[in-house]
Amino acid sequence: MKADTTPTLVDVATLLCKGADPPDWVIERLGKRAKLVADATENQGDDIDRLLLQSALHLQRLLPQYITRVYEMIGIQLALTILIALWMSYSLSLPKALSAQSAAQR
Repeated sequence: MKADTTPTLVDVATLLCKGADPPDWVIERLGKRAKLVADATENQGDDIDRLLLQSALHLQRLLPQYITRVYEMIGIQLALTILIALWMSYSLSLPKALSAQSAAQR
């Protein structure tokens, strides 16, 4: 089997059986579960990354609206601790993501 070809169920079953002829039940069970292990990420490009970045930016914009409610629910000291942790997380990762996005748009 070449590296650039898609393996068939028989090829996979043969690999699982260490080169021996696979029993029919192995191929049958692989066929039933093929969708669970199939690689369905072809042709998606960087759409997933763009959606994740858009979601993160959306959350960053909306989360401050809930600060007052958080203060009321868990107390100001814990809320400030959480906000500082979130701010540090955003300040470390968001500039990298934004620069990568602007470079991709060029």
